Amino acid sequence: MAELQPPPKWPFAALSVPIATDTRELSVVLLGTNANPTARQSIQFTQPVQIVGFHAEVNRWSFIGAPNLVATIGDIAVQIDLDDKSFFSAQENNQVQQGKWVSLGSQILNPGFLRLIQPRNRTPVFGLSFRWKVPPTATALTRVFEDALISFSALVNYPEGL
Repeated sequence: MAELQPPPKWPFAALSVPIATDTRELSVVLLGTNANPTARQSIQFTQPVQIVGFHAEVNRWSFIGAPNLVATIGDIAVQIDLDDKSFFSAQENNQVQQGKWVSLGSQILNPGFLRLIQPRNRTPVFGLSFRWKVPPTATALTRVFEDALISFSALVNYPEGL
């Protein structure tokens, strides 16, 4: 069960972007030969925070050569948690499911898809793990993607009075 406060009474406009006063980013390399998820990476906040959106980028980390593909945000799955107990990646019957993975592209900020996450913990930690949506096969000769550098940003505000 997610440990979140209800959103404030003011709505977001559907086709605008939220105002964020800060950005917190982490980057991780996902090897093209790695069939396992990355270790959990974390973004630690030292004060109360509101997350108003996410942004992600994927860039080629190394060049191995043809026929390997350069990954996009649609080729990578992500699992996002809050304080290692509340998972945001997937829901089933209105219950957050631990261990579920979703496309990295589904979590980024797009017009019409705005979010407000306001953790109750005064020093929250967001954890992220990444993996290939289509993992490489057991032999290194059949890798699909070049090594990828994944950068994931949280767009945040530090509300007064919390």
